[in-house]
Amino acid sequence: MEHARRPTRINTLNVLFLIAVFGLISLIAACGTNARPPRLPLSTALLVRSIILAPKDSMHVYDSTYQRLRALFDANFNLGTGRPIQQREQEIAWEALADLIPAGTGRRYALCFDYGLDGDSMRYGISVLELKPTDDAGRYTYTVPDSLFVLEKGKLVAHLASRWQRDAQYDPTNPAAYFSRVQVRHKPGSGFDPVDHDADPHAEVMAWNDELLRLHAQNATGHADSTFFAVFRCISKEDDDGLLRHRVCIHLRLRPKNATSGPYNDLLDNARDGTRLLRGHGADYGNLNPPGSDWYDLPPE
Repeated sequence: MEHARRPTRINTLNVLFLIAVFGLISLIAACGTNARPPRLPLSTALLVRSIILAPKDSMHVYDSTYQRLRALFDANFNLGTGRPIQQREQEIAWEALADLIPAGTGRRYALCFDYGLDGDSMRYGISVLELKPTDDAGRYTYTVPDSLFVLEKGKLVAHLASRWQRDAQYDPTNPAAYFSRVQVRHKPGSGFDPVDHDADPHAEVMAWNDELLRLHAQNATGHADSTFFAVFRCISKEDDDGLLRHRVCIHLRLRPKNATSGPYNDLLDNARDGTRLLRGHGADYGNLNPPGSDWYDLPPE
Protein backbone atom coordinates (compact mmCIF):
# COMPACT_ATOMS: atom_id res chain seq x y z
CA MET A 1 0.00 0.00 0.00
CA GLU A 2 1.13 3.54 -0.69
CA HIS A 3 0.96 4.49 2.96
CA ALA A 4 3.78 2.04 3.70
CA ARG A 5 6.04 4.02 1.39
CA ARG A 6 5.38 7.42 2.94
CA PRO A 7 8.14 7.26 5.62
CA THR A 8 10.74 7.86 2.88
CA ARG A 9 9.18 11.24 2.18
CA ILE A 10 8.83 12.07 5.85
CA ASN A 11 12.41 11.12 6.62
CA THR A 12 13.63 13.31 3.78
CA LEU A 13 11.71 16.25 5.16
CA ASN A 14 13.09 15.56 8.63
CA VAL A 15 16.62 15.69 7.28
CA LEU A 16 15.90 18.93 5.46
CA PHE A 17 14.29 20.36 8.59
CA LEU A 18 17.40 19.50 10.64
CA ILE A 19 19.53 21.23 8.01
CA ALA A 20 17.29 24.29 8.26
CA VAL A 21 17.48 24.29 12.07
CA PHE A 22 21.27 23.90 11.95
CA GLY A 23 21.42 26.81 9.54
CA LEU A 24 19.29 28.91 11.88
CA ILE A 25 21.55 28.06 14.83
CA SER A 26 24.55 29.07 12.72
CA LEU A 27 22.90 32.39 11.94
CA ILE A 28 22.27 33.05 15.63
CA ALA A 29 25.83 32.12 16.51
CA ALA A 30 27.15 34.41 13.81
CA CYS A 31 25.05 37.29 15.08
CA GLY A 32 26.30 36.67 18.61
CA THR A 33 29.91 37.21 17.49
CA ASN A 34 29.04 40.39 15.57
CA ALA A 35 29.97 38.58 12.37
CA ARG A 36 27.83 39.31 9.35
CA PRO A 37 25.31 36.45 9.09
CA PRO A 38 25.60 34.39 5.94
CA ARG A 39 22.76 34.84 3.47
CA LEU A 40 20.82 31.74 2.53
CA PRO A 41 20.32 31.15 -1.20
CA LEU A 42 16.77 31.98 -2.26
CA SER A 43 16.02 28.35 -3.15
CA THR A 44 17.13 27.23 0.33
CA ALA A 45 15.15 29.98 2.04
CA LEU A 46 12.01 29.02 0.17
CA LEU A 47 12.56 25.37 1.02
CA VAL A 48 12.96 26.19 4.73
CA ARG A 49 9.78 28.29 4.60
CA SER A 50 7.83 25.49 2.93
CA ILE A 51 8.97 22.99 5.58
CA ILE A 52 8.07 25.26 8.49
CA LEU A 53 4.71 26.27 7.01
CA ALA A 54 3.73 22.82 5.73
CA PRO A 55 0.25 22.00 7.06
CA LYS A 56 0.18 19.35 9.78
CA ASP A 57 -3.23 17.98 8.87
CA SER A 58 -4.81 14.56 8.81
CA MET A 59 -8.03 13.04 7.65
CA HIS A 60 -9.74 12.67 11.05
CA VAL A 61 -11.61 15.49 12.78
CA TYR A 62 -12.50 15.60 16.48
CA ASP A 63 -15.94 16.91 17.44
CA SER A 64 -14.44 20.05 19.00
CA THR A 65 -12.50 20.74 15.80
CA TYR A 66 -15.62 20.13 13.74
CA GLN A 67 -17.60 22.65 15.77
CA ARG A 68 -14.85 25.24 15.39
CA LEU A 69 -14.48 24.78 11.63
CA ARG A 70 -18.21 24.99 10.94
CA ALA A 71 -18.40 28.15 13.06
CA LEU A 72 -15.57 29.63 10.97
CA PHE A 73 -17.58 29.00 7.81
CA ASP A 74 -20.79 30.44 9.23
CA ALA A 75 -19.01 33.61 10.37
CA ASN A 76 -16.94 34.20 7.24
CA PHE A 77 -19.11 33.15 4.28
CA ASN A 78 -22.47 34.63 3.26
CA LEU A 79 -24.61 35.74 0.33
CA GLY A 80 -24.02 39.45 0.88
CA THR A 81 -25.25 41.86 3.56
CA GLY A 82 -24.85 39.10 6.14
CA ARG A 83 -27.38 36.80 4.50
CA PRO A 84 -26.40 33.22 5.41
CA ILE A 85 -26.06 30.39 2.94
CA GLN A 86 -28.88 27.93 3.56
CA GLN A 87 -28.55 24.14 3.83
CA ARG A 88 -24.92 24.30 4.88
CA GLU A 89 -25.47 20.78 6.22
CA GLN A 90 -26.97 18.02 4.07
CA GLU A 91 -27.15 14.26 4.31
CA ILE A 92 -27.63 11.15 2.23
CA ALA A 93 -28.02 7.46 3.08
CA TRP A 94 -24.55 5.92 3.10
CA GLU A 95 -25.57 3.10 0.77
CA ALA A 96 -26.78 5.59 -1.85
CA LEU A 97 -23.38 7.29 -1.76
CA ALA A 98 -21.51 3.97 -1.85
CA ASP A 99 -23.52 2.86 -4.88
CA LEU A 100 -21.74 5.55 -6.93
CA ILE A 101 -18.44 3.66 -6.69
CA PRO A 102 -17.82 0.82 -9.21
CA ALA A 103 -17.48 -2.43 -7.28
CA GLY A 104 -14.85 -5.12 -7.67
CA THR A 105 -12.44 -3.24 -9.92
CA GLY A 106 -9.46 -3.13 -7.56
CA ARG A 107 -8.96 0.51 -8.54
CA ARG A 108 -8.80 3.62 -6.38
CA TYR A 109 -11.52 6.25 -6.57
CA ALA A 110 -12.30 9.66 -5.16
CA LEU A 111 -15.39 11.83 -4.92
CA CYS A 112 -15.32 15.40 -6.17
CA PHE A 113 -17.72 17.79 -4.39
CA ASP A 114 -18.40 20.80 -6.63
CA TYR A 115 -19.75 23.91 -4.92
CA GLY A 116 -22.96 25.39 -6.29
CA LEU A 117 -26.06 27.33 -5.30
CA ASP A 118 -29.77 26.73 -5.83
CA GLY A 119 -31.46 29.93 -4.76
CA ASP A 120 -30.07 30.69 -1.30
CA SER A 121 -29.10 27.05 -0.66
CA MET A 122 -25.85 25.18 -0.96
CA ARG A 123 -25.79 22.48 -3.61
CA TYR A 124 -23.13 19.81 -4.15
CA GLY A 125 -22.40 18.35 -7.55
CA ILE A 126 -20.77 14.99 -6.83
CA SER A 127 -18.67 13.22 -9.45
CA VAL A 128 -16.71 9.96 -9.26
CA LEU A 129 -13.02 10.12 -10.15
CA GLU A 130 -10.78 7.17 -10.91
CA LEU A 131 -7.38 7.84 -9.32
CA LYS A 132 -4.50 6.78 -11.53
CA PRO A 133 -1.03 6.31 -9.97
CA THR A 134 1.97 8.38 -10.96
CA ASP A 135 5.70 7.94 -10.44
CA ASP A 136 5.35 9.99 -7.23
CA ALA A 137 4.19 7.63 -4.47
CA GLY A 138 0.90 8.80 -3.02
CA ARG A 139 0.10 11.18 -5.88
CA TYR A 140 -2.63 10.34 -8.37
CA THR A 141 -4.10 11.96 -11.45
CA TYR A 142 -7.69 11.83 -12.63
CA THR A 143 -9.99 12.92 -15.43
CA VAL A 144 -13.18 14.75 -14.52
CA PRO A 145 -16.21 13.02 -16.11
CA ASP A 146 -18.85 14.76 -18.21
CA SER A 147 -21.64 13.98 -15.75
CA LEU A 148 -22.22 14.44 -12.04
CA PHE A 149 -24.89 13.85 -9.41
CA VAL A 150 -26.54 16.69 -7.55
CA LEU A 151 -27.68 16.09 -3.99
CA GLU A 152 -31.30 17.26 -3.86
CA LYS A 153 -33.46 16.52 -0.80
CA GLY A 154 -31.44 13.45 0.09
CA LYS A 155 -31.45 12.06 -3.46
CA LEU A 156 -28.72 11.98 -6.08
CA VAL A 157 -29.95 13.34 -9.41
CA ALA A 158 -27.83 12.95 -12.57
CA HIS A 159 -26.89 16.11 -14.48
CA LEU A 160 -24.65 17.08 -17.35
CA ALA A 161 -21.64 18.49 -15.52
CA SER A 162 -20.99 21.51 -17.74
CA ARG A 163 -24.63 22.61 -17.66
CA TRP A 164 -24.99 22.26 -13.88
CA GLN A 165 -21.69 24.04 -13.27
CA ARG A 166 -22.79 26.90 -15.52
CA ASP A 167 -26.19 27.20 -13.81
CA ALA A 168 -25.12 26.68 -10.20
CA GLN A 169 -21.40 27.38 -9.96
CA TYR A 170 -19.89 29.81 -12.44
CA ASP A 171 -21.22 31.96 -15.25
CA PRO A 172 -20.28 35.66 -15.29
CA THR A 173 -23.69 36.46 -16.78
CA ASN A 174 -25.61 34.48 -14.13
CA PRO A 175 -26.12 36.47 -10.89
CA ALA A 176 -27.50 33.39 -9.11
CA ALA A 177 -24.40 31.17 -9.42
CA TYR A 178 -22.03 30.41 -6.54
CA PHE A 179 -19.21 32.60 -7.82
CA SER A 180 -21.61 35.48 -8.43
CA ARG A 181 -23.27 35.53 -5.00
CA VAL A 182 -21.06 34.05 -2.28
CA GLN A 183 -18.84 36.40 -0.29
CA VAL A 184 -15.91 35.44 1.89
CA ARG A 185 -13.84 37.04 4.61
CA HIS A 186 -10.48 35.39 4.05
CA LYS A 187 -9.20 36.61 7.42
CA PRO A 188 -11.49 37.06 10.44
CA GLY A 189 -11.97 40.75 11.11
CA SER A 190 -11.27 41.84 7.55
CA GLY A 191 -13.90 42.88 5.03
CA PHE A 192 -15.96 40.56 2.87
CA ASP A 193 -15.07 40.08 -0.79
CA PRO A 194 -16.71 38.06 -3.57
CA VAL A 195 -15.25 34.58 -3.90
CA ASP A 196 -12.64 34.63 -6.64
CA HIS A 197 -13.07 32.03 -9.37
CA ASP A 198 -9.32 32.10 -10.08
CA ALA A 199 -8.16 31.84 -6.46
CA ASP A 200 -10.91 30.28 -4.33
CA PRO A 201 -11.68 26.56 -4.73
CA HIS A 202 -14.66 25.45 -6.78
CA ALA A 203 -14.62 21.91 -5.40
CA GLU A 204 -12.97 19.52 -2.99
CA VAL A 205 -11.75 16.01 -3.81
CA MET A 206 -11.72 13.25 -1.18
CA ALA A 207 -10.30 9.76 -1.58
CA TRP A 208 -12.93 7.03 -1.40
CA ASN A 209 -10.84 3.94 -0.61
CA ASP A 210 -8.37 5.63 1.72
CA GLU A 211 -10.63 8.05 3.58
CA LEU A 212 -14.40 7.78 3.16
CA LEU A 213 -14.63 4.01 2.97
CA ARG A 214 -12.27 3.81 5.93
CA LEU A 215 -14.51 6.26 7.82
CA HIS A 216 -17.44 3.87 7.42
CA ALA A 217 -15.43 0.72 8.17
CA GLN A 218 -14.00 2.12 11.42
CA ASN A 219 -17.47 3.12 12.66
CA ALA A 220 -19.51 0.10 11.51
CA THR A 221 -19.01 -2.14 14.54
CA GLY A 222 -21.91 -2.28 17.00
CA HIS A 223 -24.49 -0.56 14.82
CA ALA A 224 -26.15 -3.46 13.01
CA ASP A 225 -29.58 -2.15 14.04
CA SER A 226 -28.96 1.29 12.54
CA THR A 227 -29.05 3.03 9.16
CA PHE A 228 -25.94 5.04 8.29
CA PHE A 229 -26.09 8.47 6.70
CA ALA A 230 -23.22 10.55 5.35
CA VAL A 231 -23.49 14.17 6.47
CA PHE A 232 -21.85 16.89 4.35
CA ARG A 233 -21.12 20.14 6.17
CA CYS A 234 -19.62 23.37 4.87
CA ILE A 235 -16.58 24.27 6.96
CA SER A 236 -13.69 26.69 6.57
CA LYS A 237 -9.99 26.15 7.18
CA GLU A 238 -6.88 28.22 6.64
CA ASP A 239 -4.73 27.38 3.65
CA ASP A 240 -0.92 27.55 3.65
CA ASP A 241 -1.11 31.34 3.31
CA GLY A 242 -3.43 31.74 6.29
CA LEU A 243 -6.51 32.48 4.17
CA LEU A 244 -9.87 30.91 4.99
CA ARG A 245 -11.18 28.67 2.23
CA HIS A 246 -14.43 26.77 1.69
CA ARG A 247 -14.00 23.12 2.65
CA VAL A 248 -16.26 20.12 3.27
CA CYS A 249 -16.35 17.84 6.33
CA ILE A 250 -18.10 14.48 6.22
CA HIS A 251 -19.22 12.53 9.26
CA LEU A 252 -21.59 9.63 9.90
CA ARG A 253 -25.08 9.82 11.38
CA LEU A 254 -27.14 6.94 12.74
CA ARG A 255 -30.89 6.45 12.65
CA PRO A 256 -32.95 3.40 13.59
CA LYS A 257 -32.98 0.63 10.99
CA ASN A 258 -34.83 1.68 7.81
CA ALA A 259 -35.62 5.16 9.19
CA THR A 260 -34.89 8.01 6.76
CA SER A 261 -35.73 10.93 9.05
CA GLY A 262 -36.41 11.75 12.68
CA PRO A 263 -34.13 11.29 15.72
CA TYR A 264 -30.49 10.57 15.04
CA ASN A 265 -27.10 10.14 16.66
CA ASP A 266 -24.01 11.77 15.15
CA LEU A 267 -20.82 9.74 15.46
CA LEU A 268 -18.69 12.63 16.63
CA ASP A 269 -16.68 12.80 19.84
CA ASN A 270 -13.30 13.85 21.19
CA ALA A 271 -12.06 10.38 22.13
CA ARG A 272 -9.07 8.85 20.38
CA ASP A 273 -8.79 5.25 19.25
CA GLY A 274 -5.18 4.68 18.25
CA THR A 275 -6.05 1.79 15.92
CA ARG A 276 -9.15 3.41 14.41
CA LEU A 277 -8.47 7.15 14.19
CA LEU A 278 -11.70 7.84 12.29
CA ARG A 279 -13.90 6.16 14.88
CA GLY A 280 -16.28 8.82 16.23
CA HIS A 281 -14.62 11.47 14.07
CA GLY A 282 -15.28 13.30 10.83
CA ALA A 283 -13.24 13.28 7.62
CA ASP A 284 -12.16 16.55 6.04
CA TYR A 285 -8.80 16.00 4.36
CA GLY A 286 -9.31 16.58 0.67
CA ASN A 287 -7.49 18.40 -2.09
CA LEU A 288 -8.95 21.81 -2.83
CA ASN A 289 -9.73 21.87 -6.49
CA PRO A 290 -9.21 25.04 -8.52
CA PRO A 291 -10.18 25.05 -12.20
CA GLY A 292 -7.87 22.84 -14.25
CA SER A 293 -6.59 20.73 -11.36
CA ASP A 294 -6.09 17.03 -12.17
CA TRP A 295 -4.09 15.55 -9.29
CA TYR A 296 -4.72 14.15 -5.82
CA ASP A 297 -2.37 13.46 -2.90
CA LEU A 298 -3.35 10.72 -0.49
CA PRO A 299 -3.80 12.05 3.05
CA PRO A 300 -2.09 10.85 6.21
CA GLU A 301 -4.52 9.22 8.62
